[in-house]
Amino acid sequence: MSTRSTIFTAILALTGAVTTGVALPPPLPPLPQGQPELKASAARLNFVETTHDFGEIFDDAVQTTEFWFTNTGPDPLIIGEIKSSCGCTVPDIDKKIYAPGEKGKIKVIFNPHGKRGFDSRTVTIRSNDALAPSTRITIKSHVRPLIIIEPSILQFGQIDKGKAREKEILVAGRTDDFKVTMATTNFPDVFEVKVLDTKIRTVGTEKEELPATRILVKVKPDAPVGLHRAELTFRTNDPRRAIERTQALAQVLGDLAVVPPRLSLGRVQAGANFSREFKVQSRSGEPFKIKEVVLRDAHNQMRFEFTPEDPKNPTVWRVIAHGVARADQRRIIGQILVRTDVKGEESIEVRFNGFVNPG
Repeated sequence: MSTRSTIFTAILALTGAVTTGVALPPPLPPLPQGQPELKASAARLNFVETTHDFGEIFDDAVQTTEFWFTNTGPDPLIIGEIKSSCGCTVPDIDKKIYAPGEKGKIKVIFNPHGKRGFDSRTVTIRSNDALAPSTRITIKSHVRPLIIIEPSILQFGQIDKGKAREKEILVAGRTDDFKVTMATTNFPDVFEVKVLDTKIRTVGTEKEELPATRILVKVKPDAPVGLHRAELTFRTNDPRRAIERTQALAQVLGDLAVVPPRLSLGRVQAGANFSREFKVQSRSGEPFKIKEVVLRDAHNQMRFEFTPEDPKNPTVWRVIAHGVARADQRRIIGQILVRTDVKGEESIEVRFNGFVNPG
């Protein structure tokens, strides 16, 4: 037998690894460093700096910095929970346990998208440092949006059926030749969008002079009755933000109005019967007819009575909803559909909600 084989056999014998027909247990896994137990100790979490200022930045680029620290105490430093004040700020650390005198760093990533003006975010670090079990580090910045949209959301408010309404929106950029080349909407049946001129205008909360394109947005006169929320999409010539979006809101009012606009059932005892009333009335005073009242969904069970307050002049109708609160429900929620003979308002949605008290 060679000398190397003899030595190898001796090592196996000493470690108990000589084949005996019995499998050895697997080695114990290392202690996890995910959330170690924090007991106050003489460890000291000492940061070189606790504040970093990114200065003036645009909202299109993610920013990163590192906060260096040293365990200046005689005991091992254990880092526990690291929590940021905002989802836009993500902290990261290589490990959780540091020997006396050992250095480490916390990496902080900040996404400024959607932020405006002066911004400050904090990261809180818990440790076993008895003198400072909770330490904060701070990042600051002055965020300038790459694209400015004014107003940020275009709200038309309430519009009577059959009437059009127009509003303008400004889209500004930071290149000398900036402009919007195209504007569209995902609801062309309700909204019409048109690109107008581009020139230097005063925009933003900081009153900056920037190239800005006027966009004309129009609610069409034949827009259906109801609450409309549309997405407006702008294509720009700035490759850093070639596509920008915002929203337009409008409520087209028909002749028929529901009073109250939402039916509240309140609190109902489980297994108990309930009855609630709402009215449907003509805002113009024109007579109309309710043909049918039904539930839109099958999660609830209700029956309805509907009668005009004045049968000779049916401009106001009373609708009574009767139902039973099921014991397996905690909340009653759904929609009622009122079918009418009014053109363009053949189906009116009435939302309802309530709570069920356990029996």
